[in-house]
Amino acid sequence: MPTPIDVLIVGAGPTGLMLGCELALRKVPFRIIDKTPERAGTSRALAVQARTLEVLARHGLAEQMLANGRTSLAARAFVGRKQVTSVKLSDIGVEDTAYPVVLIASQVVTERALEGRLRALGHEVERPVELTRLEVNGKARCVLQTPRGEEVVTPRFVVGCDGAHSAVRKQGGFSFEGDAYENGFILGDVKVDGDLPPGEILFFIAKDGPLVALPLVGESRYRIISVRAMAENEGPPQLEELQRRIDERSPIPVKLSDAAWLTHFRLHHRIADRFRRGPLFLCGDAAHIHSPAGGQGMNTGIQDAFNLGWKLALACRGIGGETLLESYAEERRPVGLQLLNTTDRIFSGATTPGLMGVLRTRLVPKLAPWVLASKSRRALLFRFISELRISYRDSSIVSTGTSFGLQGGDRVPDGPLTLPDGTPSTLHVQLQGPAPKLLVWSDAPPPGLAAAAGAIRDALGGELGVIEFSNAPRAGACVPSAVLQSRLGVRGLRMDLVRPDGHLSARTDSLDPTPLLLHLRRILRS
Repeated sequence: MPTPIDVLIVGAGPTGLMLGCELALRKVPFRIIDKTPERAGTSRALAVQARTLEVLARHGLAEQMLANGRTSLAARAFVGRKQVTSVKLSDIGVEDTAYPVVLIASQVVTERALEGRLRALGHEVERPVELTRLEVNGKARCVLQTPRGEEVVTPRFVVGCDGAHSAVRKQGGFSFEGDAYENGFILGDVKVDGDLPPGEILFFIAKDGPLVALPLVGESRYRIISVRAMAENEGPPQLEELQRRIDERSPIPVKLSDAAWLTHFRLHHRIADRFRRGPLFLCGDAAHIHSPAGGQGMNTGIQDAFNLGWKLALACRGIGGETLLESYAEERRPVGLQLLNTTDRIFSGATTPGLMGVLRTRLVPKLAPWVLASKSRRALLFRFISELRISYRDSSIVSTGTSFGLQGGDRVPDGPLTLPDGTPSTLHVQLQGPAPKLLVWSDAPPPGLAAAAGAIRDALGGELGVIEFSNAPRAGACVPSAVLQSRLGVRGLRMDLVRPDGHLSARTDSLDPTPLLLHLRRILRS
């Protein structure tokens, strides 16, 4: 008889691998399957955003990713062969993260890092194993086709991380609402000979749509992607077509050669009607697909999994109930919907021909320099693209004691601090690990802290990290920088309960744990 499992993860792309790492870290019995015999070798998703790097840092993978990718130094935009704006990405105006960058790294690199982490935690992806039938009658019954034959498993939960054609979504009774974009794309990962600014992202805006050049790892390697009318999507894509398109737009003569990947495709914008149905959950492209504007698709899927993992773990241990499980869809579907709507507007504005194309070539030269001239506007734009501004303030599983400072559901910002032994560190480094954290702000040793922390720890099933802060150095307490206190809005005595995903769960502006205990009892046992 196969070993009983709590969770079956269907699909082993970045989303499924991140969920697997989260469950493995918390010792939840699970299996992760993928129907393909081996991992794809094409680069696919390239942009790794700041918030995703923070998530990967929780598993010790951020530095590995940075070492195997390329951090772009700047971005330029051209209209009618003329440069209209340039921005240094090192001067973006965002300081509350250790990763104020857009990392260009092949999806192969991301998957390799996550699969290595999964293996280090004692788990392997099972290939080729396909979910051929899924039935839900209170519980899930899954029929798997494996190299050894057919197998039936009955996990407590099934998570579809199996992409746009998700078997979990199709067989689980979910709908997938949306449509396809009118235009198609041609894409090539190619060698570029010419005098393009090294390491810079280049946008070429034209009446019939944009062309983007993204620098890849390797000498003179770029991804070139261009909009093309659907009438042109007949026959295999040719390098000569990409050459013609960049010749029409670029003031810098270049020659394309040595295509490692050349493809054409059509994009869809769709979102599932729900992200959960009983024991079934959807993550990543199985739940939402949208335009590549902003490079957020893979990043959003990884963060879906990061949100769901700790909640499933608490449910599997009998600590979290329906309220906690339902909060996954409650928190992540609005993110997917907002992303779909925003990228749809950006994409349509950037690609629609005709009158919109004329307006685009006239407005971009005026608006882009104005937007990028201000550090505050650059920071606002970066926070959206990097997904640092995502908050769950409207979630039913967060609460806040007062109206100022950090609110329940907000991402806890990073900032410098000094450890009790005098070693410099940062808040995000101290928040690492699978357990929730209790941040205690008090210049004097708080009376009854051990008892209060013990009660909170018991409510959470025995897992809680406690970090004390004091402006005056004292035994066992970190000394926060003024910058960190300002970012968190700390004004005096306070306790912050931080979720395992780095978002604020609840806070109380005193050292009385009662509000936090009431909060936990409300969200965990119901």
